[in-house]
Amino acid sequence: METARPFPTMAILDANNVSVCMHAKRAGSKSSSAGTEQRHYERHWTPVHLDLHVHDFDAALDRVRAHGGAIENEYRTQGPMPAAFCSDPFGNGFCVIGERAAASAATQP
Repeated sequence: METARPFPTMAILDANNVSVCMHAKRAGSKSSSAGTEQRHYERHWTPVHLDLHVHDFDAALDRVRAHGGAIENEYRTQGPMPAAFCSDPFGNGFCVIGERAAASAATQP
């Protein structure tokens, strides 16, 4: 949830117990005063990315799509929790992790 917008190209989000500050920067702009690298937004994964743990997996994926993101891989039964590999509209990768699946009534004593 957006909690503040200090200026038009910056949004501060409340992610439960974490504040996330997002800045809009145009492609081709200089990424650092210390180097010559320019920003580019082709699809890429970083060595460090966010895993977002959510209560309502399907609602979270709907929100990713509604805000221009993509669901690249979705795993509902392959592990102990549903997971989706996603990307934001700029190509940054992140994962959405759902709650641990409840044991089915058939496996309960």
